[in-house]
Amino acid sequence: SQRPLFVQAVRLSFVIGLLLLIPSWFMFEVYGRVLDSRNTNTLVWLLVAVAGIYVILELLEVARARVLFRAAEAVDQQMRRRVFDVTFEANLRKIPGGTTQVFTDLRTVRDFIPSPAVTAVMDIPAALVCLALLFGISPWLGVMALVGAATQVWLAYITERRTMPLLGDDTQGRQHQPLK
Repeated sequence: SQRPLFVQAVRLSFVIGLLLLIPSWFMFEVYGRVLDSRNTNTLVWLLVAVAGIYVILELLEVARARVLFRAAEAVDQQMRRRVFDVTFEANLRKIPGGTTQVFTDLRTVRDFIPSPAVTAVMDIPAALVCLALLFGISPWLGVMALVGAATQVWLAYITERRTMPLLGDDTQGRQHQPLK
C-alpha cells in the first residue's frame, strides 16, 4: 500500500544520483575552460551554479528522507493494531509468542525503511547510468569501474563472513557460549 511513496523515493534517488555527477562536471569545466582562458568570471559563475546545485541536492536528500520516514510510519500504523491484537490474544490464552518482542521487531522494520541500506539500493539505477556514461567515455574507464564495484562487493562479503562468527551467528543451531 506504500508503493507510491517508494516509487517517489526511487525517483528522488535517481535525480540525486545524477546530481552527484556535478563535481566531475565542475572539474571538467574548470580544467577545460577556466584554466585555459584564465577567466575569473567563468569560475565565479561555475561556483555559483555548483553551490546552487548542492543546495538542491541537499533539499532532495531531505525530501527523500521524509518520504521514506512517512512510508515507515504508515507501515508501522498498518501493522501495529494487528500485532497488538494478536499479542494480547496470545497472552490471554497463554499461547507461546505472546511477548512484547514483536513490538521491538516492528520498530526494527520501521527503522529499517528509511535506513542507508534502503537508500543505497534505491541509488542503483543512477549508478547504472553513471556506469554507462563511463563506458561511453572510455571502455577502459567502464571496466575499471566494474572492477572497483566488484572489489567493494567482494570486500563486503569477506567482512560479513569474518565478523558474523564474532557477533554470535547462530544459523547452525549452536548455543552461544557466555564470556568468561
